[in-house]
Amino acid sequence: MLNIGIGRQIERVFPGSIQTLAKITGYLSKSGRDRRVATKHAQTAEAAAAADDAEIMSRAEAILAEAISLGRDGNFTIVPSVFPVSATDNCNLACIMCPGHTGMKGPALTFEQAEGIFASLNSNRASFGKPVYLDVTAGEATLNRDLHRVFKSFRERFPEATISVITNATLPLRGRVTEIFEHATAVAISIDGATKESYERIRRGSRFENVIRNAKDICALKDGNVQVIFVAMDQNIAEMAAMVRLCSEIGAKQLIIQGVEQGSSPFLREGDSMAFDAPAELLKKYLVEAQLEADRLGIMFSPTPGVRDKANTSPISTVEKRDPIEARKAWLQGVKMCHVPWTIAPRMNHTGDKLTPTRACCHMPGNKIGIGGFREEFADMPVGELYNSQRYWDIRQGLLDGSISRDACKGCQYADSYQWTAAQLREIEAGIEQAKSMGTEAA
Repeated sequence: MLNIGIGRQIERVFPGSIQTLAKITGYLSKSGRDRRVATKHAQTAEAAAAADDAEIMSRAEAILAEAISLGRDGNFTIVPSVFPVSATDNCNLACIMCPGHTGMKGPALTFEQAEGIFASLNSNRASFGKPVYLDVTAGEATLNRDLHRVFKSFRERFPEATISVITNATLPLRGRVTEIFEHATAVAISIDGATKESYERIRRGSRFENVIRNAKDICALKDGNVQVIFVAMDQNIAEMAAMVRLCSEIGAKQLIIQGVEQGSSPFLREGDSMAFDAPAELLKKYLVEAQLEADRLGIMFSPTPGVRDKANTSPISTVEKRDPIEARKAWLQGVKMCHVPWTIAPRMNHTGDKLTPTRACCHMPGNKIGIGGFREEFADMPVGELYNSQRYWDIRQGLLDGSISRDACKGCQYADSYQWTAAQLREIEAGIEQAKSMGTEAA
């Protein structure tokens, strides 16, 4: 309440002000009530949406099983949302952790090959999916002399899609190389050392100073919307905080820490070390240091779940430490709900002069389990047709019932990143209803 004496003084100086103040107070009170009502309605809507999400997630397995059944009969078709393709089998470096470092010399994706692939991704009559992401990996993409044309064509066909490219930043931004990055909407630079010594020891054939110069130019061109990918090993994990500072220096906004994936020959050569066996407490120390630097400098710091788990810093690690059996069940459930074979096309690589699908997921092993390798069987089949073949429906069924997860997905550190969402399941369910209605009309 306004003090009466003070109110009279105000009224003498500003005639009519008390009445105006009363009106304002009323408006504010009404406004406050309106805000409270709006907040309550928003909270109610959020609760209802959460309940709807929980309800459809509880039916996830049944929805996917029905889609598989319809798909086997040719009544449910999928177009991959993400398309990973090898731009080239060539690379100008010999990184110690790369399986191709014994000699990446081979063909590159041609403009004509890319056009044929894009034409097979017709989503007009698909029950689920549409192209939203072109993922160019393998080799050094900027060595492909057609890639700027490939990107331009994909952008014209699918204007809302993302074009992703990973580079080692060894080539300067000139001509077609600049055009590649201009067309790309998601750019990542591989840098595995914050110092000249460690970087050049791991990425053999490169010059640290040139890479940093080119990385700065790329970041400037993309206004900082660039990821830096750092492959963690015992020999470089102490540099994670320094890598954060390097990201700030070159102008990149995000640093991704990915654990090295160890293998046998041809991965290792004499004198190379890809060990990633540091004690959890030491790795955790380096991660914490890097996170503090990232917070200070405004860099997004993103270790993969596998790296966090190795350092016992993720919820999964806590579960595993307490109850390995429950952790195993959680992992199997995560693999069961992985949507990779529903949303990501098979990786395309070169076999001689042909571009052929190699495997359903780059983390799956090859032919030994009968599901990973496609190279010979589907060499000439369009991607859209392969994605709806019986072989692919077998893979989806195998993930869902758990029959292939033990072998096909062993050691995968990315399953957490590819879990079905309520929105995706609604799209699947809508596609099922559409397929059923079309079947009824046909009958």
